[in-house]
Amino acid sequence: MRIRSLVSAFVGAVALFSFSAANAATIGFVSSPGTNSSDWAASVGLLGKSINDSVNFNAMPTGTLDGNFYAATDGVTITPGGNVGSVAFGAGPGQNNTSGVGANEGAHAASNFLFLGANPSSLTFNFDALVFGAGLFTLDVFQGSGLEIEAFTGLNGTGTSLGVFSAVAGNFQQNRLYFLGLTSDTGFRSFVFRDTNNNGGDTFGVDDFVFATGGSVTTVPLPAAGLLLLAGLGGLGLSASRRRRMAA
Repeated sequence: MRIRSLVSAFVGAVALFSFSAANAATIGFVSSPGTNSSDWAASVGLLGKSINDSVNFNAMPTGTLDGNFYAATDGVTITPGGNVGSVAFGAGPGQNNTSGVGANEGAHAASNFLFLGANPSSLTFNFDALVFGAGLFTLDVFQGSGLEIEAFTGLNGTGTSLGVFSAVAGNFQQNRLYFLGLTSDTGFRSFVFRDTNNNGGDTFGVDDFVFATGGSVTTVPLPAAGLLLLAGLGGLGLSASRRRRMAA
């Protein structure tokens, strides 16, 4: 009985450790302009989730943003705030200040994108089910300071905030891509993108919103030492059982 109790206590401790470790990390991908999106995708893979890249505005008609366009097909609604413009087709706003352009993820190919105007704005993405990562590409951003992303446990930016991640101050004109994303092993229900100060009237675009789905919270594998200890305890229990049968 003492061995059985010890095994049960150890298994309970392992479950508690796994639960605590699995509910601890939200990681932002904003600080490496040349690799943010691939780093984000790798993090999604480590969580064992799948990437949905359907919210790319390509099938949405140009003109006024339809925030419910992806609700039925992908479980995503988009709520704009501030000076959010319309869906447009092209490579991007195409502003001419190309001095000091640094690392980026290449030029945006002509396609539908969401135009954001020259005043502070926001986009709130709500999800029908728990998601474990989200991110978007900006295009033609000048400097980037003032852009930020945040995830929340509740809809519409409510509940617990899982962290705020701010953009780097780089020049991404003309029409160059810069990705901002995050992953969370606890999951969340809304993702907010903000332009808080707008860099003196910069206009830019947003395209190819992506998010990660795939079931329940990820558990952390038991370390090898723990597996050995559990195996040892199991062996002790088996030996004790054998001794009792032999004595009988």
